Amino acid sequence: MKNDIQEHYDSIQFKKALQELHIANVSELKEYNCVTLANKLRTGYNKLMIIRKLNDLGYLPSAENAISIHDISMSRKMRNIFLRNGIVYLSQLSAYPREEILQFRLVGKDTMLEIDRLCEKYGIQIRSLSPIKEAFSDFNFTKKYTRYSLKAIYSV
Repeated sequence: MKNDIQEHYDSIQFKKALQELHIANVSELKEYNCVTLANKLRTGYNKLMIIRKLNDLGYLPSAENAISIHDISMSRKMRNIFLRNGIVYLSQLSAYPREEILQFRLVGKDTMLEIDRLCEKYGIQIRSLSPIKEAFSDFNFTKKYTRYSLKAIYSV
């Protein structure tokens, strides 16, 4: 196994994605597995292609809970929603609060129920921000002023 990953840059997207993460050597991939790398890569990249290539080369281990969205049955709409939002592995959903998932394009109550069923089936928890909001509802946080809002207040 060679130390320099640059020898495997066969696509521009692969090259840009790894350069963006400042990964040039195999040793820099030690802190990643399939899921953590998928979370780090921007949405515009073909994450699955990059991860599979690194995995095939033996540079990137699979996570224990790495279930590819392509390996499980789901509606085409659901798969497209996941891909559009950079989700390649089902376990990546645990990084998003329920409220943020509901903001994904084309996700409504029925789609959220389908996501909940998938997550329940594979033991993935999606957290909600509502308990946090309720816990802090009694506190009154003052508005933080920016220099632009202060400029508008003090301009004559």
